Amino acid sequence: MQEKNVSMEDAFQVWWFIFWRTFLTIIGISIVLTLLLTITGSKESVGTFVNPLALLISIVTQVFYTKSAINRRYKKFRLSATENI
Repeated sequence: MQEKNVSMEDAFQVWWFIFWRTFLTIIGISIVLTLLLTITGSKESVGTFVNPLALLISIVTQVFYTKSAINRRYKKFRLSATENI
């Protein structure tokens, strides 16, 4: 496998891959949760759990998308995680 020095353009591609997918997922889940809480009328009783739940969803989605960013082929490079023993 050929190694390449990391440039800002390469780092930005990886960051953007993770950022926009995480952003769209969190926005979508927030909309669905808000609609469900509004329709069921339980927004007052569950309101204290919304912020921790949003934080947990954010962490899980970022871990998922970071994991999917590894070993993905980008325009000019492929990010790979290897273990050197």
